[in-house]
Amino acid sequence: QLRASLASETDALARRDADLLVRITGAKTATLARIEQLEQRRRAWCGFHRIDAEPAGMLAAIDGLGLEGKPLRLQWEHLRSELLHCRRMNHSNGLALTALQRSVRQSLQLLNGRGGPAELYGRTGAAETLAAPRALARA
Repeated sequence: QLRASLASETDALARRDADLLVRITGAKTATLARIEQLEQRRRAWCGFHRIDAEPAGMLAAIDGLGLEGKPLRLQWEHLRSELLHCRRMNHSNGLALTALQRSVRQSLQLLNGRGGPAELYGRTGAAETLAAPRALARA
């Protein structure tokens, strides 16, 4: 569920669909709350059984089951892999959202005549500052 929500979020950001983004964020938040609940239960279970809840401790406990633990180990590794992938997707979406917010903020500042000097990259790759822009709109 989380991976699908993040993929939809990526799509909504690419299309700049704010309404869809709001709906997806609600679904993503609910999924994350459920994951947090399950994580708290897992940690409580580990504490009750005196098992280190960190990944290495979980693997040691699973490996202690011998051959019977092999399917559980595969599930645990798959879950960790999925969560790491989701973390990367979420980080990427956060970067895209930050860039989009910056762009909207700059556009609004330009329209309101409050834009500061624009910074661009020149041929050498160094930042160059342009003269302060003039107001594009007056109310």
